[in-house]
Amino acid sequence: MNHIDITRRGQCLCARLAGDFADNAARDIDAALLGVAEAPTLVLDLSDAASLGGAGIAYLIRLQTRLSTRGGTLFLHALSDAVAQELAIRDLTDFFRVVEEWDEDMGEEMLPLLAVR
Repeated sequence: MNHIDITRRGQCLCARLAGDFADNAARDIDAALLGVAEAPTLVLDLSDAASLGGAGIAYLIRLQTRLSTRGGTLFLHALSDAVAQELAIRDLTDFFRVVEEWDEDMGEEMLPLLAVR
């Protein structure tokens, strides 16, 4: 079971996933992205994520590709230990831009400065 909350500030979407990744999380993220006209920035908070699984990781890879073709960016924020381990096992730690110390009040312009990769 999972839960996802999505908030929007301009072109920046902040999504927080709790529990396991499931299809409804992908649908919710995709639906929110439809409302952003150009170059969206998506910050996906995974601090409460129990696991992504193969389907979740495959979705994130497709999502990152889709966002970059629109001039946007995906940032993974505050990885849970389980998610960090899943990415490391699949040798994807350096594939995604990861931000540990960030909150919405800092603004999206700080994300590239704080990202690891």
